[in-house]
Amino acid sequence: MRRALDAVLNRTLPLPLQTVDTLRSLTREAVRSPWWLFATGLILAIVVVWGYVHWWRPAQSLEADAVSDSPSAPSMAAVAAIAARLQEAREQLGRGAIVTPAGENAAESYLDVLKAEPDNTDAMQGLDAVFAALAESIIVALADGRDIEVRQLFSQAEMLANEGGLGKFSGWAQLQESVSGVLGRRLRDAVARLDRATALDQVQMLRMLNLQTADLETLRQTAEALPQAGQQLQDPAGPPLIFLPARLGGSQLDRPMAMMQREVTVAEFARFIQDSRHRMADCTRRDTRLPSVAGHRYWHKPGFPQGDNEPVVCVSASDADAFADWLSQRTGARYRVPSLAEWRHASQIPAVVECGSGNLHGRRGCDDGVGFTSVAGRFAADALGFVDVVGNTSEWTASCDAIGCGKRLVAGSSWRTERESAQSMTVSPAQMLAADVGYDDVGLRLLREVDASSLPALQTRRANQP
Repeated sequence: MRRALDAVLNRTLPLPLQTVDTLRSLTREAVRSPWWLFATGLILAIVVVWGYVHWWRPAQSLEADAVSDSPSAPSMAAVAAIAARLQEAREQLGRGAIVTPAGENAAESYLDVLKAEPDNTDAMQGLDAVFAALAESIIVALADGRDIEVRQLFSQAEMLANEGGLGKFSGWAQLQESVSGVLGRRLRDAVARLDRATALDQVQMLRMLNLQTADLETLRQTAEALPQAGQQLQDPAGPPLIFLPARLGGSQLDRPMAMMQREVTVAEFARFIQDSRHRMADCTRRDTRLPSVAGHRYWHKPGFPQGDNEPVVCVSASDADAFADWLSQRTGARYRVPSLAEWRHASQIPAVVECGSGNLHGRRGCDDGVGFTSVAGRFAADALGFVDVVGNTSEWTASCDAIGCGKRLVAGSSWRTERESAQSMTVSPAQMLAADVGYDDVGLRLLREVDASSLPALQTRRANQP
């Protein structure tokens, strides 16, 4: 009988282990009991099996189906995960982790959200913010001249647009427009300032980043036609000039200029005196306050013989200003005496002045064969093409003292300067001279103002080339 009950139980639907054990325990007790107890136990077992099959098991199955078919439970978990990832992306963007470090940056976080939910508006707007932040970083790097960083940042943005499938995002288009706009403005400004090097740098950057700006080809051609540092210019009826951009080596001015290649000569000054009938200032020796035993000195009689092509001396600062005004009227251009900063911008004083590099005093074993002034250009030109920056005559500048400009600074060395001190650019009190007196070793070299609308005729060679 016991084996028969076990067989009945085994043919039924699988029961929970606890239920099976309970039924088996009841059958064992029923076998050992009288027949009426056995019958009662059998009936009870049949009721339990019927209840399990027809009520408890189907109810459990429906509950499981209800749990598996309910969309609310997994959606809530996904929404929570997306919200957390979006918050993480916003924090990364706020602290500047735009595209780096790998795995912990805003771009990757927003992309992860889009993989889970392709139409997530917050992630799309976040990626536009990523592109905007990259554009701002690129523009700052451009302003600071960090060209390598510009290329790196733009490459990261381009990779994000291409590999992330974001090429159609407005943020990528706006980044390209912003960067090309900045480069285009810098290109136009450089052309207007006659800054050839900077203009061509902008053209190169636009091409490297595969960006376009309005009239790019026209601007490129204009930039390439601009004069280079050291290129010779000339006004009709004017002296030879050397072009100098505003940025030259480590020196920076507000605007470009052109400077006379050599100092004003005796012949040029004579034409000024003949045309203007200008009344000249008195002249003296710079190295002494004693009156000259040879009598008065004049621009045409400085106390030593001079030829027409030697630099004029015995010219006061006021005389130099008057000559500049006369030359401006004669040529239609704006000529003036340069400031000390402008003079230094043009000069290329070597660290060591060698014998034969200029007309200097020869008392210390460096006889150049010239006792006073020499013909302009007798000695070699400097790197930019200027002659007689070292020696021959010192030159007036427009820089003056703070009290009514009664004194002006003179720059450079002269035929009286020792070779050992000729390379000094230090402005000492000895170089601040009375502006209304001429000196027999001080001349002048004028600056000519230039801009895009008043650029003189351009020669095709550099000034120091044969």
